[in-house]
Amino acid sequence: MQYSKDLESIQTPGPSSARCGCCGSAVFLGRSKEGFCSFCEAHYSYDENSPINPSLEKLSGIQAMLEAGKVEDAEKGLDALVPGSSDIGLLFGAANIYKTLSDMKYYDLNYNGKGFMDENSGNIYHSLDLTSKYKEMFYKAISMIEAQTKGSPDDRLVYLGFMSYMQLKRTLDAERMLSLMKAKKNPERQYAEMVYKVELGREDGYREALELMRKGNPNAVYYLARYYAGKRRLKEAKAILEKLVSKIRMPDAVFLLHKVNRVIEETRL
Repeated sequence: MQYSKDLESIQTPGPSSARCGCCGSAVFLGRSKEGFCSFCEAHYSYDENSPINPSLEKLSGIQAMLEAGKVEDAEKGLDALVPGSSDIGLLFGAANIYKTLSDMKYYDLNYNGKGFMDENSGNIYHSLDLTSKYKEMFYKAISMIEAQTKGSPDDRLVYLGFMSYMQLKRTLDAERMLSLMKAKKNPERQYAEMVYKVELGREDGYREALELMRKGNPNAVYYLARYYAGKRRLKEAKAILEKLVSKIRMPDAVFLLHKVNRVIEETRL
């Protein structure tokens, strides 16, 4: 691949990495001491004077449960944390965690048994319950963001609104949020434009993903793979995703790789 050297340069977050204030996952920080979470895609900028998120310790514990495959424990921990919260960042992070839990349940299937698989059916129904939870969290976050951005839009909140709408596949609302972002050159605006264009299958999105990847943003590698998958260039998408998931903890990349592998296998039949 023409960008194989760029893929090799992906850096793995170390134990001293920052923790995302929205979802508690590790965030790799570049020289500028800022970056995008590879779990929920929130933007993180280090500021030693910023107050510590009181929920961060519990979120980090939930992330540890996820990494250990303890889906039910992670769900219970999240269920206890988010009710009644008015923290937009927490609602956004919780929505992404519920979404990952939903995907983990949906893809935890066994087709090697005989007859109707009760466990498979249970996993799918559980996945649907978790889908309802993550959509509820996204819509709660969006409702608060829409209310707070009517007067003077705050780019951080608008970005979270944009990503929430994108997760819900509401691209027209996402485009409206994108248009509200004031700063044209800030990292969130550039990242959001790349996400939006890739999701629409636009070639300029592909170019912007390459540009951000070469600036050291590992999430852009995922969007490069999404672009290729959307264009049915599955072998390239597979190779990129395999390299990415070997270095970065990004659930969406793991699930996309699963889908790509499944399509590749089906087309061989």
